[in-house]
Amino acid sequence: MRSAGRALVAAAVLAAAVPGAAAFEGNVNVFAGQKWLNKSDWEPIEKQPELGILFAFGETRAPIHFAIDVFHATDKTTTDVTGVGAVDVEGTTTEYSLGVRKFFRRHAITHPHLGGGATVASGELRLENSGLGRIESDDSAFGLWIDGGITWRLAKHLNLGVEVRYTRYEFEFGTIFLENELKGGGFHAGALIGYGW
Repeated sequence: MRSAGRALVAAAVLAAAVPGAAAFEGNVNVFAGQKWLNKSDWEPIEKQPELGILFAFGETRAPIHFAIDVFHATDKTTTDVTGVGAVDVEGTTTEYSLGVRKFFRRHAITHPHLGGGATVASGELRLENSGLGRIESDDSAFGLWIDGGITWRLAKHLNLGVEVRYTRYEFEFGTIFLENELKGGGFHAGALIGYGW
């Protein structure tokens, strides 16, 4: 979580610096929503609350912008496992994405977008039971992302919008309770609020 926070701060600082250059325009938006992971791999925490930041910039009036995004999803719960008893389950994924995002300017306010690129992801899964103790596994993976959405530019610089996204990659956790390969990507959807220039 700390590494995701540092990435968000770095993107915000970069966003603050870029508007000073008259030849560039862009957006920095905060995402709040949910991530749906593969149910057979992640149940009972396959639906996770998620936060993120989307940063895109390019030459003024250029239809394609360079994109840097960070997404962090996590959830935990307690479930009963046959023959084991109550097990605390906690899972986390963090995605660091690079790519491009194309903006379709219908008019000054409405800005639909489509994007895609590569992502580097980290994931953790923790299981804890009073009899078996604590089992932890983590891994990193490389994959792909695509997204789409729309923002509305209000009050000159305020962005409000929606974002949908799909990511694909696999982790190799390999513990006694887990499959060797778990799908770490999934479907993301949520709301956007941010700053555009």
